[in-house]
Amino acid sequence: MRRWLEMCRVAQDQAPSSPRFREMALPAQLFVGGVITVGAFQFIGEALRLPGSAIDWPAFIFLLVGTLISRLSGVTTPRYAFYHMGLSFIFPAFYLVGPAPAGILIMASYAAASWQQRQRWYLAAFNISMHFLSGWLAYQVSMAIMGDAGLLTFVGELGLLTGAVVYILVNHFLVALGVFFVRGLPRVQDHLLDFQGIGTDFLLLCIGASLAVLWKVLPSLSVLPLASLILARRVLGIPLLEEEARIDAKTQLYNAKHGNAVLERELQRARQLNQPLSVLMADLDGLRRVNNVYGHLVGDEVLKRVAEVIQSTVGARGIASRFGGEEFLIVLPGCDAHEAMAVAERIRKRVEGLSFSPNGEEHPIQITITVGVASYPDDAASPMDLLQRADAALYHGKDNGRNQVCMAHAAGDRLNGKHVQPSGHEEVSGSQNGAGTRIAGPIPAEGIDRRLKALVGVVLLAGAALWVYYIPRVSSLDLTALGILVALTWLSEGLALDLYMASTVSLGFVMSLAAAFLLGPSGVAVLAPVIALTHAYRRRPPWYQAAYNLAAHMMAGTAASLVFRVFEVPIEAATLPALILPSALAAGAYYAINVGLVSTAVALTEHRGPIQVWREQFQWLWIHYVALGFIALVLAVAYASLGIYGVFAFLIPLFIVRYAQKQYIDRTADNIRALKALNQDLLAANAEIRQVNEELLGLLAKVIDFRDPYVYNHSEQVAKYAVAIAQEMGLPAAQIDRLRRAAVCHDLGKVGIPDAILNKPGRLTDEEYQMIKEHVNIGAQLLESSHILHQLIPGVRYHHERWDGRGYPEHLAQEDIPLEARILAVADAVETMASDRPYKRGMAPEEILEELQRCAGTQFDPAVVQAFVRVIEREGKDFIVNSARSVSPSRRVQWTPQLSPVPG
Repeated sequence: MRRWLEMCRVAQDQAPSSPRFREMALPAQLFVGGVITVGAFQFIGEALRLPGSAIDWPAFIFLLVGTLISRLSGVTTPRYAFYHMGLSFIFPAFYLVGPAPAGILIMASYAAASWQQRQRWYLAAFNISMHFLSGWLAYQVSMAIMGDAGLLTFVGELGLLTGAVVYILVNHFLVALGVFFVRGLPRVQDHLLDFQGIGTDFLLLCIGASLAVLWKVLPSLSVLPLASLILARRVLGIPLLEEEARIDAKTQLYNAKHGNAVLERELQRARQLNQPLSVLMADLDGLRRVNNVYGHLVGDEVLKRVAEVIQSTVGARGIASRFGGEEFLIVLPGCDAHEAMAVAERIRKRVEGLSFSPNGEEHPIQITITVGVASYPDDAASPMDLLQRADAALYHGKDNGRNQVCMAHAAGDRLNGKHVQPSGHEEVSGSQNGAGTRIAGPIPAEGIDRRLKALVGVVLLAGAALWVYYIPRVSSLDLTALGILVALTWLSEGLALDLYMASTVSLGFVMSLAAAFLLGPSGVAVLAPVIALTHAYRRRPPWYQAAYNLAAHMMAGTAASLVFRVFEVPIEAATLPALILPSALAAGAYYAINVGLVSTAVALTEHRGPIQVWREQFQWLWIHYVALGFIALVLAVAYASLGIYGVFAFLIPLFIVRYAQKQYIDRTADNIRALKALNQDLLAANAEIRQVNEELLGLLAKVIDFRDPYVYNHSEQVAKYAVAIAQEMGLPAAQIDRLRRAAVCHDLGKVGIPDAILNKPGRLTDEEYQMIKEHVNIGAQLLESSHILHQLIPGVRYHHERWDGRGYPEHLAQEDIPLEARILAVADAVETMASDRPYKRGMAPEEILEELQRCAGTQFDPAVVQAFVRVIEREGKDFIVNSARSVSPSRRVQWTPQLSPVPG
């Protein structure tokens, strides 16, 4: 179905790479224009013959309504690929009302599409002509096979199936050529041999053929295939995880991996069509400061707002993706450097105009963005070179003041390794529970408490009692109907599909409910064991689980049958509207009992409340039970009206739906297995990288401390105190880990201080002290060269700021100081006061606490001080150690009391 809809997707979704008609190459114009012209002339010829022919107006109205509803209720995937089931109404229209009215249905369908979405006129016209020509040729072939036989014969049905095949072949052939000419795809056979799309097309055409046959038998029976369409729509609604995995969950743009793939694909197309292409690399200015000062939730909101600005500005002209933490990649097919510069400038101005007021603060946050622009073929000819040129332009703009747009040629040859590789960690969202008809889940074999045993016992007794009561009456039932339902139940349960976790999806519930409607509780007594035993054969659960499932189905099916029979409405085609409410209530009763029993069992197993379990795991299933209840009703009416013929006319498209389900679920399962394997590889690589990073950080701390004999082990102790404070304050684990790493390298900048000053045993001059103070800026500059360690800069740069604004390097005060820096200030001071220095002896813990509390509100954040005091009250005074006394005697220095203190 994907290839059948390819041109529809281009038309409906206004794919960014779809050119205007006059911009297409001449062969594309000739092909598209030729299909439109031929289709128009053929339609006019059929329309001229309308006055002399009789139109079945009820059929036309029925098909028109069905076409419009299917179009307006189509399924949209996460990235707006649009799927609908209009083909199931368009195809039978050629046979029920004729080619010209069928063409009107096709035009009405695309008129509804234009109401939903803007589209290129030539693509809509091409789609209309394509479907009309496909249907007209299929109709002519079918009529040649049928002759005068009519639809309600074997020859008629053979003609319908042949017409369906012709429709598919013509449709796919025209789509393949259309996509080739318009989109520049090099391999037409990839579209012609899309067997998954062909299979799904055949499903919809079979449903349409069934609708045509049943309309000829009795118009009211045409609702029977609608039940199959309900299932087909549910199938098409199964999330395409392959597409979902392309989306960045935070910004809803494409992620970095897919952004690179888009660039490669569009660059290849640009080469083929000899068109320009431009790349924008955009980076938010100052987002890390927003995260440090206001928190990551505010930073995330900024990211989302900026992503919305980028998406709305780029619109249909380009494809935007999140390339890194605060970097965005925008691919602009068909745009030269001048046009790309204009787009980038619009993005810059709109982002500059944004304002954010976190927590209702009086002064809003202003954010800016810097954008680098590179174009094909002027600046580079390969994807990697384009990215590097755009990245170099971006950093050139950063160096020249930020909040600007910079062209690649202005950046010269600045390719200095600052290109940021896309993150390897993709956020993937996946469903853990699929749509299923069986929810009587497993009960663990071990750890069953008394309440759960009592529940199982009561359910088994109730189920057994009902079965014993109703099974003797089986002999009075319609044994033909019972045999058909038993066979279909066994077949549907045997073909049940495994979903993503432990759930299954099958049509067994439909058969059980149909038995409840047609045969009453005695029919349920026969089908419930079939369902449970078939499931047990496939899953091999413990005996009590199989018995519990059997009893649950017996109780739920009996309740559904009794509810349905309260209304005393005869089951026949003429009373179908009056049967909808009873069937819905019966399905609701089945759902309530089955789900209630399962939720209670799960709740007792997991020691939770049944309502909580129901809300988390089973609440969403009610709509499926109602829909499947309608399908069961239609199956019952089909048998009551047409016997075995009606059942098979109904079930052929239903089991084709099962085929489509398997296609989609198998594909999704493959994607999940691939994602799991990739995730395991990423976890292993991440663990190895993390271990290396930790060892390097530890080595770095030792190198820093080793250079200064007065502060050996100083960094490790500061990290210990900082982590304890952060844990006491309840900070998130990720923030605590970031703080620990910042503490390890908070004195990194001292590598830039001359030894003569750093190791000077006497009093420092004012000039020397100013040089010592520069270590925070030096450390921050060193960290800026590392993308991974960039997030540690706030703690390193500002850990000598004071609460009262009298610190350095920027005289920040109170909440303007990043929280990590406020914590490090206290931890650093504690370590300095506790340890021996050449100018002082280490202070006792009591003196340190007293000094901290005295300076709270002036030098230190009072909340951080109080958190440290609570740590000492809990851990004891031995938590504070004199790190200088762990230094080896050869490195240890003696205390010389006449010297003045220098901050550590």
